[in-house]
Amino acid sequence: MLRLVGRFLPQILVGLTITGIMLVAYASAGFAYATSPKATWVSAPLNITFPANTGSGSAPGSFTCSPSISDITLRVIVSNPLRMSLTATPSSFSFCGSASLAVRFTAHCLVSATLCKGTYQGLVQIREPGSYRDIPANEKIVITVTVT
Repeated sequence: MLRLVGRFLPQILVGLTITGIMLVAYASAGFAYATSPKATWVSAPLNITFPANTGSGSAPGSFTCSPSISDITLRVIVSNPLRMSLTATPSSFSFCGSASLAVRFTAHCLVSATLCKGTYQGLVQIREPGSYRDIPANEKIVITVTVT
């Protein structure tokens, strides 16, 4: 038995070294994910409903971050940018932490009232430009344009 271990000792040592490296890499990746910032939106999804003849509607939203981060921006996307625009005011914050940050989302019809009616989807991403990353979780916005 000792002779068998001695014969394969280099392969055993290489295997143990690779296993150790993999465990350290796995542990550090898990730790990095656990400490990465996350956002919590107060209302998810957020609903904006307005009559087509008014041309626009808005709704308030708010979020917090944990752990705290600085210098964030909001990126707003709408499902049909040829018919609808969606903006966030303000669109950037110098600090996000446990205190709730208020933001107003405004949807505008870009076409006539008859063409604008329907339901649109919006998405808000919190970005940290300094580190080129998005902060989960995104806010979903449902925009409903009615005809009266």
